[in-house]
Formats: sequence, structure tokens, C-alpha cells
Amino acid sequence: MSLSIHYIASLDAVVDEAVEFLSQPEDFFTAYKIVLPTIGARSWLADELAKRLGSTSGDLSDGIVAGVDFSYPGSLSRLIGSCKDEEDPWSVQRLTFIVLDILVETPHYDWLIQQAGGPLLAARRIADRFDRYHFRRPGMILAWEDKKPVLAPEAGEVSESGGQMLVSLARSDRWQFELWQLARAAIHQPSPPAREQNVQGRGPSAVLVAGLEGLAFHQIELLKKLATLTDANGSHCNVKVLLVHPSSPLRMQWEQTLPLKTPGYPPKKQEIDVLQAGDPLVTSWLRGTQEAQMLLASQGLTPTHMEKEENEKEKTPATLLKSLQQTISDGICSTENVHIQDESVRIHRCHDLSRQAEVLHDALLHSFKHHEDLAPHDVLIVSPRISELAPHLEAVFSRKLTGKSHNIELPLVIADRGIREVSAGAELLVALLKLVGSRCSVEDMLAVATHHLVRNHYDIDDNTLEVWTRCIE
Repeated sequence: MSLSIHYIASLDAVVDEAVEFLSQPEDFFTAYKIVLPTIGARSWLADELAKRLGSTSGDLSDGIVAGVDFSYPGSLSRLIGSCKDEEDPWSVQRLTFIVLDILVETPHYDWLIQQAGGPLLAARRIADRFDRYHFRRPGMILAWEDKKPVLAPEAGEVSESGGQMLVSLARSDRWQFELWQLARAAIHQPSPPAREQNVQGRGPSAVLVAGLEGLAFHQIELLKKLATLTDANGSHCNVKVLLVHPSSPLRMQWEQTLPLKTPGYPPKKQEIDVLQAGDPLVTSWLRGTQEAQMLLASQGLTPTHMEKEENEKEKTPATLLKSLQQTISDGICSTENVHIQDESVRIHRCHDLSRQAEVLHDALLHSFKHHEDLAPHDVLIVSPRISELAPHLEAVFSRKLTGKSHNIELPLVIADRGIREVSAGAELLVALLKLVGSRCSVEDMLAVATHHLVRNHYDIDDNTLEVWTRCIE
């Protein structure tokens, strides 16, 4: 088995590793396999690789990236060849309609339909839940395959003799087990965890998994399985994983409290000591990183840390942004050398998402005016509510600023959205359904009224949108 896991301090280190990975000899008709966390990470990495691979020179950055199969963590099952996406009877799309048939034909589940607001909504919600169980609780699903209504076993639920001390489902949750059993009988094929456990076949020659904060227990099991598969030449698949762990001091502190090895079982969760060295806010931010470090240790995996060489100038931050980055990475909080007029970090407070989009647009125009070397492709907009913010951003950034000597329109590409947001028709349908079932908030109303399909159908121009905005405010 060839599985290696490494910690990197930031995503920048992924570029060098990806270049080295793509430089390995490979069959001309075989695509390189790279697994990334999001669509945005894929776009960024492809752009960075194009600057390094096949470019005329380092300054032109005119290269291309081809023959690379970029995928996401959920596609690990496809890499081990357990089932093709379009043929999977357990896919969320097919599972939704199977659950829908069960709900409609079984009066016992009418309460689920009433709770969700309709049979289709209930079926989709339950199918999503079962899909998450397949991915995050494979041990529980394997027990359900044996008709045992139990929870997922953990390390603390294993007896001294090595047997499982199974914890039964609460009576209020038994309906999930019973409904899953009906879906399993209707599909009449092993569930994804059972299928992946017994898979045998050819695997790729190498896979690079990069940019993730951590790995779930099921992902670790899939990567172990992938590393045991052989390619067409009979060689084992070389799996290399790069996990982002920005704080080396916290990593070393957490190594002092690693759990015992419990192969096959996830460990009990540990509380993070907020009194550890460094900023307590940073410690809470990295909770997912800490849980991943404990999980890897419980499975007998010890990642190596790729240290970044720093010069003396980098050790003394000159901007507030550099100081914040040093606080996260080294646990050192110092603003002694930061100028009082520093603008590397600016904070605006806005009353709603629409105003945030307006302020962001104005701030970008200000930055482009005062930084001549700044280009639109250098700007990244990050939001925890990107699906809700997207219509506001599109409405604001679609406006053209015209004047005597200028005609400005900032380009905008929104990534990291699901298929419902990518498809214009599906996006409008979701917004309408949300509006019907809500209290008709301003944001929900604008999501429908300012949608470009609605605007095109009713010939609504920018002046009308501005009048609506003024009336609302």
C-alpha cells in the first residue's frame, strides 16, 4: 500500500506539488487524477498550473492544463471503481424517487410529508440524509445491511475482547432504519459502504488529494482501499494527500494528546483547550483540523509536515494582514511594525446582503484605481452564504458605469454553487419555492424579482431596479 499524507501551511504549497505530480510519466491517453475541495480551488489551481506548465516563459503565463481529471472528495468512490456516477442506483437523484414512491404508498409516513411541506420535498430531504449516512457513517450502514438498527460504532464502544458494543437507535429514530430497509429492498443492490468494502478491480496509477482541511473516517477508508488497487501494469496506486494545517505550534501541542490507535473505528471527540498558546479564536477556527489530526492518529497514520522556509523579512510582519497570518501560523500576535494607516485589512458593516454587494463593488473600484497592477482575476470574493449573495452580486456587477472618459463593467464569475444555482431555470424555481414557504422577506422577494430570466421576460432595466432598491431602503 502506497499512501502518504502530508501537512502544508497554505494552499500555495499545492502548486509545486501538483507540478511535480503532473511531471510524472503517464500514458498519453490516461488523465492525471487530482482531488480538490471545491470548484473554486479547481479554477485557482488550473490557472496557477497554466502559468508553470507549457508556458512560453515564466513571464507570459500562456500555458494550458489538459489531460487532468479534476474531481472532488465525493468522487473517491468512483476512483476505486465501485460504481460509475451515471449508473449508481444509490445516487441522490435516483434515491429521491425511490423514497418518494415509498412515502406515497405507505400511509405510515404521512407525518414526514406534512412536516416537509410535500412528498417531493420530504423525499429529497430523506435521500440527502441517507446519502450523508453512506458517506459519514459507513459503519452504521453496514450494520443496517445486517438488519441491526444501531448507531455508528466508535472507539469507545469496543469491548476489551475487540467486539462491538452496539448502541441501538432511539425509538424516535427507528423510522430512518425502517425506511432505509424499504429503500434497500426496492434497489435490491448493496449499499455504497458494502459495495466499496468488497470492490476489486483496476485503479489509477497515481492520485493527488490536495487542499482539504481534513479527512472524514469514510474518506480515509476509501484512500486506504485505493492504495491497495493495482493499475494496468500491476503497480499499486500511489496516493498522496496534502492537508492544510496552518498552525505548526498547535499541531505540535495536539500531538501530545493523540488518542490510542483504534483501526476501523473513529475516536471519541476531544474538547480543545482554548488556553493553549496562541489566539483562542484561532484555536476554535481550527477545530476541524484538530479533529482530523486525532482521527488520523487513531487510524495509525502519521502525516509529515512540509515546512516553509522563511527569510528574516517575512518573520517581521509589516502589514496588518501579515500580522494576522503570523498569528494563525505561529501563534505570535504582534503589530509593532504595522503602520497606523495600513489598509491591508478593511472592515465594513452593512445592514443586509444587498448593501454588502454595493460596498464591495465600490471598494473594488477604489482598489483598481489606486493599484495599477491589480487585475480582476486577482480578486477572490469569499462568503459563507454565497448562494444567497449571488443574485445581489450579479445585479450589482452587471451595471455599467459610464462617463465622459470611462466605461467600466467589473467581470464576475461565481463558483462553488450547486447544480440548482448553476442552472438558471432551476435557480429561479428554487427561489420561487423558497418564497412560497417563507415570510416573503426582502431578500427572498428580490431573489425572484431580480433574476435575469424574470428581467428578460418582463423587460426590467437597471433604472427600475434602482427605483425598487430606493423604495425598499
